[in-house]
Amino acid sequence: MERLLIAVNWTLGTIFLFSGWGWPFLINITYIIPTKMTVERTIEELAKAEQELNTLKRPFALFSNSSLPVELSSKVSLPSENDYYYDAFIRNGVLVLRAYSQPSKIQKSLFAIRPGLYEYWMDQAGALSDGKKWIALSERSM
Repeated sequence: MERLLIAVNWTLGTIFLFSGWGWPFLINITYIIPTKMTVERTIEELAKAEQELNTLKRPFALFSNSSLPVELSSKVSLPSENDYYYDAFIRNGVLVLRAYSQPSKIQKSLFAIRPGLYEYWMDQAGALSDGKKWIALSERSM
């Protein structure tokens, strides 16, 4: 009986040890990276729609808090599982498309999104101006 308990103890201890090391990696692969890819793809679609508006000599469509204007909503649909707010505004003559974490979705749980911000900058010609980047808004990793 003692040998069985020792073997079970070693087995369970090893499983718990490896799952403790592997859990953050598993969450990153299965949840965080796909979420970030969805945000980046949505911002790219918004940028293409804004470029189309710009080629028609119309001003950029500005919006906030995920309420897309009619010009963009016919071309781009926001993800149904939306953990981010999307907005567009002009800063120093450059259009900034931005996605940022919804405060209600940031939690201290296993599947919580990280507090972050993704920005895509476009100049008046519709070209990528200052780049696109993720900005961490807390000490938690993006």
